[in-house]
Amino acid sequence: MDHWFYTNGEKSRYGNWHKEMPDQQAKGKGKKREYQNWVQVNKKGYWDDTYSSKPLPFICQYCGKYIVLSKHVSWFKAKGHCESLGLEFAKVNSADENKRTALRGSTDTWRGTRRSPVLTTPTGLDR
Repeated sequence: MDHWFYTNGEKSRYGNWHKEMPDQQAKGKGKKREYQNWVQVNKKGYWDDTYSSKPLPFICQYCGKYIVLSKHVSWFKAKGHCESLGLEFAKVNSADENKRTALRGSTDTWRGTRRSPVLTTPTGLDR
C-alpha cells in the first residue's frame, strides 16, 4: 500500500481502500493538472483517492468525538474550516474509528488524509 498521511504529517496507520484503490488518476493539463491525492470515504467506510477540488461534506474531530459538517467544500476548505473552529480534520486509526465516521456521513465525506506528508496544492506543488 502507498503511504498516506494526516494533515499534521504523521503517517496514517489505517486504510480501508475500495477495490482497486488508490488508483492515483490525474485530470487537466499543465499547471491545471490535478492528482487524486486526498481521501474521501463512502457511507460504508470504503476509501477512495480523489481530487481536492471535489465539493464534499467533511468530518472534524475533538477529543475523540467526530463532528460532521454538511457544507460541501473542497478538501483544503474543509481543513481550514476544522482548524478555524479549533478542531482537527478527522483522522482514522482503526476499523472501529472508520466505522464510527462512516456511519456519521450520509454520503461520501472528506477525511484529513492525503498522499504526501508535505501539504501540497491540487496540482502537487508545495503550498
